[in-house]
Amino acid sequence: MRPVKLSAATTVDMTREYFDENDILLIPTIIIIDGEEYADDYEQITPRFLYDKIREGKLPTTSGNGTMDYYENWKKIVEDGYDIVHIDLSSGLSGTHNSAVMAADMIEDEVGEKRVYVPDTLAASSGEGLILDYANDLKNEGKSASEIYDCILKDRMKVNHWFTLSDFSHLFRGGRVSKTKMILGSALNIYPIMRMDVEGKLVQKKNTRGSKKAFKTLVDIMEKRAEGGIDYNKKVFISHSDYIDGAKEVEKLIEERFANVKSIEIFDIHQIGVHTGPGTVSLFFWGEERID
Repeated sequence: MRPVKLSAATTVDMTREYFDENDILLIPTIIIIDGEEYADDYEQITPRFLYDKIREGKLPTTSGNGTMDYYENWKKIVEDGYDIVHIDLSSGLSGTHNSAVMAADMIEDEVGEKRVYVPDTLAASSGEGLILDYANDLKNEGKSASEIYDCILKDRMKVNHWFTLSDFSHLFRGGRVSKTKMILGSALNIYPIMRMDVEGKLVQKKNTRGSKKAFKTLVDIMEKRAEGGIDYNKKVFISHSDYIDGAKEVEKLIEERFANVKSIEIFDIHQIGVHTGPGTVSLFFWGEERID
């Protein structure tokens, strides 16, 4: 069995230290501000810089990696004798998954066997991060690339994604809400509760009034859906788009209610924040499978 190298895009919203400590290949995505391209590699652009630009009225866009970006990153690793498992954004949110699959197919055609495995995570942000962390655990247990790939496909629906946000304007900009809903939502202090569906797309579940109710609703959902309920004993990831106070409030609510949680980690949202804007708080945990 060949050794395994993990690869991931910045959309997993893990820290640079996590990539370095676990020897994971980082393939940065591109964020475009005022026509200038920045590699989202933890050096050229930071979340704070991004959200400051958005608050100044800039309208950043993103550019997904192309097939050759993946191919050029992976070819030498395969030549060095590794198999690769790559973790990327849901195909329901981006075309990058298809680009990665095409690059993997190019390498397979060249070497005559499958060497790069690209599961469709149907995940985003630190939900991707949970899957990457799971893949890393499996790698450390000695699983092969194909075994890691199969485990991800089997368990990906168990990764619960729940989001809330304070600013409707970016949902309007992305075509997810009407102008009327944007105006009413802002006027009434509405915090939508959103989740990922079985196709890996972001859908709205309900509305709440105010941040405290929204954060409590996220944790109520976790109590209902988490593996083991109130006795949940796995990792929890929280991510936020320049809203650390909100993330810490959710962390506090979880600590008060779940005594056996293995760990709670808070991360900055990177590329997804271009579309949600500042003020997003997201909660990720292992639990009941998505069914719709």
